[in-house]
Amino acid sequence: MNKDFFRRIWRIIVSPAATWKEITTETAENKPYLSAYFYPLLTLVGMAAFFSSFIHTQETFRTELVQGIRIFIRVFAAFFASYFLSSFVLDRLFVRWLGLAPDKIKTEKLCVYSLTPLLLVRFFTFLVKDLFFLYIFVVYTVYVVWEASGGLYEMPGKQRGRFTALTTAVIILSPVLIELILIKLLPGLS
Repeated sequence: MNKDFFRRIWRIIVSPAATWKEITTETAENKPYLSAYFYPLLTLVGMAAFFSSFIHTQETFRTELVQGIRIFIRVFAAFFASYFLSSFVLDRLFVRWLGLAPDKIKTEKLCVYSLTPLLLVRFFTFLVKDLFFLYIFVVYTVYVVWEASGGLYEMPGKQRGRFTALTTAVIILSPVLIELILIKLLPGLS
């Protein structure tokens, strides 16, 4: 992780319109949006999830360790899989419902950077449980996606509303859905 990583997080939150314009000019060779941005951010959230059991419980070390590993697996797997699920689903839905040409790289970038508010909220709420009110900032994903529709996809205003609603719903609901499926399939992760 370097300054560019933290600068990109800051810019996607503070000025998403300008950041999306930067993102469109980047090359997709070797997918730097994954290796230099998404994976480190996901790792930070996973580590915060792991250490949350040590911070917030007063159990034996073994119990805290097991609980930390469970939370880490559940959260890391849910967001990791939601990236792939979201990019796949959105690429197909854009073609069908919005008449856009399929573009896997654009869809992947959209999913990676639009997950930023969710990942940041989870990071801070894992570290400090009293910050539960930060979940209201998940709604900020709507604005990030709205700006992506203009900066990344350059679509007209009429289509932007449907694009934003569809994309936001998929991006917000996919980690929740995957986490619920993981808990149902592997009850030991709860």
